[in-house]
Amino acid sequence: MRAVCLIPARSGSKGLRDKNMLFFDGKPLIFHTIDAAIESGCFAKEDIYVSSDSQLYLDICATRGITTILRDPELAKDTTPSNAVGLDFLSRFDEDVIYVLLQLTSPLRTGEQIREAMEIFKKEQQNIENLVSYVELDKSPRLFTSLDEKNMIQEGFAVDRGYRRQDEKKLYRPNGAIYITTKKVYEKNVSYLTPKTMAYIMDKESSYDIDDRSDFIGAIGSRYFNYELREQRNKKFYQSKYKEFKEKGIKEIDETSGRYYPKSVDDWIKRAGAWAPRRIEKNKFEKELREKRDKKPMLNVSFDEEVLKGLWYHDEFSIREYLGKPATDEDFEKVEKELGYRLPDSYKALMRIQNGGELRKNNFEGSFKRNWTSGSFDIEYISGVDSSKRYSLCGEFGSKFWIEEWKYPNIGIAICGTSSGGHDMIFLDYSDCGPEGEPCVVHIDQEGGYEITYLADNFKDFVDGLFPSLDDEYEDD
Repeated sequence: MRAVCLIPARSGSKGLRDKNMLFFDGKPLIFHTIDAAIESGCFAKEDIYVSSDSQLYLDICATRGITTILRDPELAKDTTPSNAVGLDFLSRFDEDVIYVLLQLTSPLRTGEQIREAMEIFKKEQQNIENLVSYVELDKSPRLFTSLDEKNMIQEGFAVDRGYRRQDEKKLYRPNGAIYITTKKVYEKNVSYLTPKTMAYIMDKESSYDIDDRSDFIGAIGSRYFNYELREQRNKKFYQSKYKEFKEKGIKEIDETSGRYYPKSVDDWIKRAGAWAPRRIEKNKFEKELREKRDKKPMLNVSFDEEVLKGLWYHDEFSIREYLGKPATDEDFEKVEKELGYRLPDSYKALMRIQNGGELRKNNFEGSFKRNWTSGSFDIEYISGVDSSKRYSLCGEFGSKFWIEEWKYPNIGIAICGTSSGGHDMIFLDYSDCGPEGEPCVVHIDQEGGYEITYLADNFKDFVDGLFPSLDDEYEDD
């Protein structure tokens, strides 16, 4: 069956004026969608249609060698239903066709994704009516609420200790990038969403839907953000510019002052000078730490009583969610076989005392400060080896889950979770010692491009370095 593609391009955008023709990555925004359709190989050029009420838009798009349609003014009003444009477009075809709608506001969608979606649709066409692109929700609806006239929350009381992002059922939303159906089906349903609609899952980075200025800026940032370059420029600025400002008599920086921010130029300069090396320097320093550390397995490890004192929470929630039955050698062997790594003796020693749990000593001071306020990393729990517990190493939310589902680098074992609900994790890193060696302990920042930060030479040093929050004065357990 012949496939045709429609790219609607109305000129009267209210959220961002003339957004369709704004330059993005060296070419008009609409060209990204046209080029993706061409690169997909799913359509003949003459079967890629741009529909617009602007002759100027059409003249510009025609330079890509595709077909243009001057839209009837009645189909270009703010009040015109979106399905009216689709029905008008399909009326020009006598035969049934595969109808693909590509919205130009998704510039990061690729030709490969269009081709993959089309292949799935063709393969499943006997069982489905439509295929629509979706992306996983960033936040659970349980976090949303309405407010009364005094701004008091009315519902959604999930933001408490009992909320865990990883516990929530995965939910998805249409991202507006790809819609596939047939002329016959669309004319019957006048919709892309029916009980026989299959979702094509796209990643977050490809799912930008540009409606307004902030969306446009976000998409540009996603495409151009260069962390190392930014840090190089920031460091230079902090070291030189603020000194210049101070010399000119600027004493206070009220706009950025606050509880955790510098309140004067002197404070800015002091903190900038003390700010730990960033990525380039950090990588060099951590390489030296890895080269110096002992990678041979540590044997006959034990922990001091002071380290164990107040280490765990022992409330009902912690026991239910994290604490497993007493660990046995068979448990360790099973986990090692499933994960493919030798567990450190220090970890086994700790698990024989308590098989996993939520930490009261839930902070670790890293070698590098992540920001100006704190150099510490929060640690919520240590995974045990009782597979019946969801957060154990081989449980539902165990090490394989974070590597396979969350795409953490496969460098070892996800050993500890944090309060971020999966957006950063603590790993045993075997990359420099092999699966039978002594792993170091690292922090991996999922939100920061899976940046790895070295924490400790081994698991024992990591546990020895844990300390409670300042506001958590625990009693003797």
